[in-house]
Amino acid sequence: MLAYFLLSCLLAVDVLLLVTLLTGHLGSLAYPVFHWQTDGSYDFRPLSSMLAAGGLVFILAAAFVLAVSFFFSILIKEFWGASIATIFVIVSGAFVKQLWFLPVGYLNIGQTVDGYPFLNHFSNSLWLPAGVLLSDTLLIALAGWSLLKWKRGL
Repeated sequence: MLAYFLLSCLLAVDVLLLVTLLTGHLGSLAYPVFHWQTDGSYDFRPLSSMLAAGGLVFILAAAFVLAVSFFFSILIKEFWGASIATIFVIVSGAFVKQLWFLPVGYLNIGQTVDGYPFLNHFSNSLWLPAGVLLSDTLLIALAGWSLLKWKRGL
């Protein structure tokens, strides 16, 4: 019951924010936002492109977290054990050195969208974290699904 109440409150707030954004005209989606380049310089990008990129990375990061949670819930039968393992993977993104092929570094959505992780990489494209998050999500979900099929077969 509490979940339905919280979900309805969040939905109402989202609708109000969307209506305000579309009709308020207090701000502009063309507002310039700071963005890092791979050579250490920076430029400014419109807010609309940053919001779209942030939405994409958020959806892919949420799918990655769900896949990791799914995998650990199959591997570890205890609820708390699976939850702690999932939280450990999520928090490890703050402590692991940023490498282009590790998806946990891209869970910091703000830094990923403004281009900061790409200062040490060869690409400044947002397709790199999107591809890494999507491919690792699919690999973990496939591993979890095959582990589930294997456990049910025994």
